[in-house]
Amino acid sequence: MDCEGCTLKLKSFLRICDDQQQLLEFLKSHDVIQKSVICSSCGEPATFDNRKLKWRCQKTKKVKKGHKIQKISCSFSITIRKGTWFENANISIEAACTLIGYFVTMNPPRQKFLETELEMSSRSIVDWCNFIREALLSWSIENSKQIGGPNCIVEIDEAKFGKRKYHRGRVIDGQWLFGGFERESKELFVIAVPDKSTATLLSVIKTNVLPGTTIMSDCWKAYNCLDTEGFQHLTVNHNYNFVDPDTGTHTQNIERIWREVRANIPRYGRSEYHMDSYIAGFYFKRKYPDHTQRFHQIFNIISLDNKLKQNNATGLKSVLFRTKIGPFKGYHIFLTLKDLARL
Repeated sequence: MDCEGCTLKLKSFLRICDDQQQLLEFLKSHDVIQKSVICSSCGEPATFDNRKLKWRCQKTKKVKKGHKIQKISCSFSITIRKGTWFENANISIEAACTLIGYFVTMNPPRQKFLETELEMSSRSIVDWCNFIREALLSWSIENSKQIGGPNCIVEIDEAKFGKRKYHRGRVIDGQWLFGGFERESKELFVIAVPDKSTATLLSVIKTNVLPGTTIMSDCWKAYNCLDTEGFQHLTVNHNYNFVDPDTGTHTQNIERIWREVRANIPRYGRSEYHMDSYIAGFYFKRKYPDHTQRFHQIFNIISLDNKLKQNNATGLKSVLFRTKIGPFKGYHIFLTLKDLARL
């Protein structure tokens, strides 16, 4: 039976991970592993071997050969991992699910904790965290949409995530992120950009904000063209006020979002190559602030991600990262699946 929305505390989920049969039933109910398998030789349902974790068929049938009748036994056998998200895993399903449980409930830094708790190498932890974020990246693409519209206010802002020289002062090296927050719906977008030039930011705004939106921003010169691009533009000069005394314009909501984003992006050992997937992890936790809902949601996402990859032999990851070229790397986060089909 499919799960329609379970809620679990972390300790309850970890208890499931420690019981192989409970875990297999949990994964079946979330469509992560198959509930049944048909034998490719005889077309009959295979039986599950709980000890070896394999689907097997050993049915016999009579076949006439000349004047003799022979019994032929089926030798069909596949591992429970076959065709699933865990197919190429070099760790047990129990360990992988435990790692997933910690991943969706903990913010960085968590690397050392996971290495110690799961007794896994640093490289394995990094790889598995990337696998999880990759599934979240697929989910964020599928659920992306434009925000704003007439009578809606969207705050926009940019922030740099990186290193400070001598650990103080302004950020010198790092990645620019650009974001927008709709006040009415609380919907938002965050995207990695190569710079904060007019061409770059205007392209992102047009892609993610509906025409007719009232946009509030600081006085950065790249935004000066918004009034002529189908938006109503209001500004606040942060050199003098946090809230404009005449219009009430402010960008405090999107500025608060940066704190949430920073909490979900590793401070050390992060890669700009994976910035989009870090953002996807932030989206997921913001979408489901109640951690008891996250276990149900993450395994539904993993199931859908696996189905996408099964339907696309090259895998969604290879399609996504081939779009990371040119001056607008990262824009693929907001492509729809229909757009991806045209790549």
